[in-house]
Amino acid sequence: MKSAANEDTMTRYLLGQLPEQDAATLEERFFRDDDFFEELRAVEADLIDQYVRGELSGAELHQFGSHFLKSAARRQRVDFAKALADAANQSATQAPSAMSTAGSRRVALSPMPPRPLPKWLAIAAMLLLVAGAWLAFENRRLARQIRSVQDSRFTEESHRRELEGRVKDLQSSNSQLTAELEQERRKQPSSGSSIASVVAFVLSPGMVRSTDEPTRLVVPKEVDKVKLQLDVETAGDHQSYRVELRTVGGQLVWSQDMLQARTTNWGKVVVFLIPSSVLAAGEHELTLRGLIGRGKFEDSSYYYFSVIKR
Repeated sequence: MKSAANEDTMTRYLLGQLPEQDAATLEERFFRDDDFFEELRAVEADLIDQYVRGELSGAELHQFGSHFLKSAARRQRVDFAKALADAANQSATQAPSAMSTAGSRRVALSPMPPRPLPKWLAIAAMLLLVAGAWLAFENRRLARQIRSVQDSRFTEESHRRELEGRVKDLQSSNSQLTAELEQERRKQPSSGSSIASVVAFVLSPGMVRSTDEPTRLVVPKEVDKVKLQLDVETAGDHQSYRVELRTVGGQLVWSQDMLQARTTNWGKVVVFLIPSSVLAAGEHELTLRGLIGRGKFEDSSYYYFSVIKR
C-alpha cells in the first residue's frame, strides 16, 4: 500500500527534484526492497497517466519533459499509454454515435445483447499484460545485477582496507625490529671485540612458490647476522617451532629449534637470527615447523625469498 509520504518522495525522485544524497538513499532501498520497488513502479504509472491526461502543469510538467523523458524506456511507456488513451477515447466517442443512430431508426423492438469488446482492445489489453510482466522481470533482473556489483565493490573495498592495515602493521614491525636491533647493539661490550652488524626483514608465508619474483633480501657483505620475522600462518598453538633453510634444490643448509612465537597486533610471529654466511646469493626456501609432541613436528608455513649480496 502506498503512503502519501512515500508517493510524494517517489514522485519528486522520478522528476529529478530530490537532492543527490536523498536520491542515492532511495535507490539503495529500491535495490534491497522488492516491495518498495514495486511501489515506485505504481507511482511511475500514475505519473505517466497524469501526463497523458494533461493533468501536469508548471514545474512538474517541465521536469517531466526535461528529466523523466530522458530515459528511452520511459518514453516508450509514455507512448504506449498515449496510444491506449487515444484508442479508449475513440471507442467512447463511437459508442454514443451508434446509440443515437439506432434510436432515430426506431427499430429497437427488443433489447440488444451486450456487444463484445472490440478485438483491438482485447489485443491491447493482452499486450499490456505481457509488457508489464516483461518489465517486472527485467527490473528484478537488473536489480539483482546491481546488487551483485555493489557486493563485489564492497568485497574489493574490504580487501583494500585489509591490505592497507597489513602494510601499516608491517611498517610497525619493521620499526620494532629496528628498535630491538639498536637495543642489542647497545648491549654488546664496548671494548675488545667489534660490534656485529645486523639487518632485519619480515617474511610472509606462501604455500606454493609464486610465478612472480620472490621477496628479495638485500644483505650487505659486511653484515654478520640477519634477523628474520616470520608471520605465522596457522592458527593452532605449538609448544615451540623449528626453522629449516633449504636451497632451491631442497638441500638443508641450516636449522634452529626451540623458537617461541609471540603475538602482535596482526597475529603471531617467530623472530630469530641467522648467520649471513649461510645465506648464499640466490633463491631459498624456509620451512617453519611446529612441535606437536616428543620430537614430532608438523609443517606450519613456507617462505620463499632470494638473497642479493652487496
